Amino acid sequence: MDSHNTELVVSATGDLDMSSAGELGDRLTAAIRTSEPGARIVVDLADVSFCDSQGIRALMLAHQLAEASGRSFTIRGVTGNVEQVLRIAGVLDLLTLTA
Repeated sequence: MDSHNTELVVSATGDLDMSSAGELGDRLTAAIRTSEPGARIVVDLADVSFCDSQGIRALMLAHQLAEASGRSFTIRGVTGNVEQVLRIAGVLDLLTLTA
């Protein structure tokens, strides 16, 4: 498979907050570091019901690491309150959002 077509999906569930953001950040960092250059890292937030500033921080740090490592980084499945929080925080303008 061409590495430019490789997609790694990391799913999150429940609340993305101070108690869980570190774990998500670790999972994203591992996915980025073990993937091929050109890979697409996708964070599936369809089952996330809440996101606070620590969750946003984990997403933004992973986004920066992915870009610096030559990987693309997208989020998908963002709905409801989580979408509103990300929009208010201004990160939807920085992150690639897919359906």
